[in-house]
Amino acid sequence: MMFQLIQIELFLQLDQATLGLSREYLIKGLEDKDVKAYLDYQVGLATLLGADKDSAFKQQTEALEFEIKLANVRIEPCCYFV
Repeated sequence: MMFQLIQIELFLQLDQATLGLSREYLIKGLEDKDVKAYLDYQVGLATLLGADKDSAFKQQTEALEFEIKLANVRIEPCCYFV
């Protein structure tokens, strides 16, 4: 019995994260009025979906802080090097 060797090549392409709010706002931090409005929107939506308001605020704040960190290391599309 003869076995045929099948070669498979897989590629993983990584790109930058898509942000929920524009980078120009997020880099201003949690004290910016637009970023606060975005957080309020996130908490309101989580609450509508059944989350406890205090828990939603804590979790969404943590998520937003992470998103702000991503925004601070993100390169704008105009600046990509090919």
